[in-house]
Amino acid sequence: MEHAHCFHASDRGSGTVAGAFLIMLAALLMGTLATAAHIVICQAKARSVADLTAISAAYARRQGGRACDIALTVVRGHDMELAGCDVQGDDVSVEVTVSTSVPFAPHVTRSSRAGPASCR
Repeated sequence: MEHAHCFHASDRGSGTVAGAFLIMLAALLMGTLATAAHIVICQAKARSVADLTAISAAYARRQGGRACDIALTVVRGHDMELAGCDVQGDDVSVEVTVSTSVPFAPHVTRSSRAGPASCR
């Protein structure tokens, strides 16, 4: 009794091609997720350092120091860039930029503002 073949000769290797395609698709998905996670982590770091920098600069300003010099020192201590520093009275606004390793989003910028709260 001869076995019936389910596959035609032209179908040979199609499972291999489908498997390779699924592996490439999974790798692409993992790469996309890793890139998105990296950007989110960089955003969180930039936000935290911006908050810390604004508070430090506002405190320095309140104590009579140079707010933007302190801001620059804090940001450089975290291997980031100070994109902007603005002092208005006792309030200090800063913009912090962090580099990413993502070609289409080479850097992330976050801002923060700090100053004394009025006691009314």
